[in-house]
Amino acid sequence: MAVTENCRVSNASTAWAMGKRHIFLSEGSRQQLELLRVERRHNAAILIQAVWRGWNFRRKRWPTLKRNLHMQARARINRPRPQPIAGTPPPDLERCDQKTIQQTCSLFGLDLERPPPVPPSRSYTVTGNTKMGYPQARVMKMNYP
Repeated sequence: MAVTENCRVSNASTAWAMGKRHIFLSEGSRQQLELLRVERRHNAAILIQAVWRGWNFRRKRWPTLKRNLHMQARARINRPRPQPIAGTPPPDLERCDQKTIQQTCSLFGLDLERPPPVPPSRSYTVTGNTKMGYPQARVMKMNYP
């Protein structure tokens, strides 16, 4: 009866009585044992299904998948370089002529000989899609001396 003490239904009656041939349980004890039995059967069914699915995959599908993976790896090694799309200009040509570049720079007040100015510093940083303000608490992954 120690099993019934560990069961979830604790406020049910756990009375029992010994007969000549049987042990007579109260309804609460019977329900607790039934819950344990159902849970045990459910877990056993999950285990059996997992083992069956793994065995069935290894027996039927794994050889085909393995063959496909080998073919893909072989095709990756021997794949020719992609050809340029017809009608596109070669990449060597400049996209903008010098006059357009000079007009754009003068419009924004930039000089071709000097690099653009450094943008002003911000009071925050962007990590991923999150805006993080200063000061930041960071966790070190390694101990440094």
